[in-house]
Amino acid sequence: MESEKNLEKKILFGRFVLEHMSNPVLWVASDGKIEYVNQAAVNILGYSRKKLLSLKVFQLDDNFLSHNWQEYWEEIRKKEITKTETLYKTKDGKVLPIEITVRYLKHNHSEYLCVIAKNLTERQRVEDALRRSEEEKSLILNSLSEFVAYYDSSFRALWVNRAVSEVIGEPASRLIGLSWKQIWQKLKVELEAHPLKSVVEKGSFQKKEISSKDGKSWLVRAYPIKDIEDEIIGIVEIALDISQRKSAERQRRLNLIRTRRILEETVGALAATSERRDPYTAGHQRRVSQLACAIAKELDFSHDLIEGVRMASNIHDVGKVYVPAEILSKPTVLTKLEFSIIQTHPQIGYDILKEIEFPWPVAQIVLQHHERLDGSGYPNGLTGKEILAEAKILTVSDIVEAMASHRPYRAALGIDAALNEIDESKGELYDYDVVCACLDLFKKKKFRFI
Repeated sequence: MESEKNLEKKILFGRFVLEHMSNPVLWVASDGKIEYVNQAAVNILGYSRKKLLSLKVFQLDDNFLSHNWQEYWEEIRKKEITKTETLYKTKDGKVLPIEITVRYLKHNHSEYLCVIAKNLTERQRVEDALRRSEEEKSLILNSLSEFVAYYDSSFRALWVNRAVSEVIGEPASRLIGLSWKQIWQKLKVELEAHPLKSVVEKGSFQKKEISSKDGKSWLVRAYPIKDIEDEIIGIVEIALDISQRKSAERQRRLNLIRTRRILEETVGALAATSERRDPYTAGHQRRVSQLACAIAKELDFSHDLIEGVRMASNIHDVGKVYVPAEILSKPTVLTKLEFSIIQTHPQIGYDILKEIEFPWPVAQIVLQHHERLDGSGYPNGLTGKEILAEAKILTVSDIVEAMASHRPYRAALGIDAALNEIDESKGELYDYDVVCACLDLFKKKKFRFI
């Protein structure tokens, strides 16, 4: 039989453990009177130990009422142990959420309930914060016009925002649990093109445009949700109805094509007008354009910039419409006065073109096509970097074509003479890279005017 001394040691050890527990501990007698509390109970409830020992448990615990105490007592005696959540009242009137574990004990012919309480205030704070976060998330996502859905790894909808319900015309409660296929079938979408399956197969974000049978277009983005082991546990899908945007883009492209066609017709009319005034140079602008575009391509200009070069080249001499026809067709060398009149054509061309809204600096290119790197050109004596790259290309192309062709006041000098001219002055009068590209076209790639 255990000695009295050893039993006393065990009791003392037990009290030591109870006193130093972080959770409140109460011993409650069969009449509900509190027979023992530890220091944690004193700290949390705010009462002195003496006061707590004068109370009955149902004065602290909302789950225990005086009229049903005995019924509860008997229930615990049968179960011997139970766990539940309740509310404890502190001395200053606060109500604490508490989880209690209650065990029935018998000691020295007396019966007790040992109550170990766990303060759930922090857990409740976290839960409240999470709930508020969920509510805020739902509020934000429900305010979006984009279609937002969350699927589990089996492609079943766990949550959808208001936009999904509005687009499909069914409440969210009827969409939860449906597969992504069932949801998108309601929108008559071709499922084979949908990016959702690719997310699981590739394990990464996927984006794709898909179309429905009724002509609508959707931009769908699908994001995998992974656990700490990098396994996909869900998929977030965001879809935007881009039908209006696609329609606007189509209309914009049509408008652009129409505008380009009008510009082409305008440029064609201007080119034809200038060449009628100067029959000896008929085709000059077209041939200059041909060479200028080839040089621009050789220099890796973008397609759009090449279009600008082509447009400017086709009408670079439009300013000659204001030059008297007798000067343009004069069979002898021009006088100084006559040449000064000819030199006005870049400025006149600029004045004609500056009000037309080209998508390229066509008017400036035309204005600068007789400028030279050293400033000896006209009409403004520009130098080096002041001259547009497109104008530098047009300058070289214009000189080569003009020297190679017949003029009223001289016979054609030929391609070789034209190439020698630009080669000797490259880097001084004409852009070095442009000249090299032009020489390569004729000497290596066998370029010829058509």
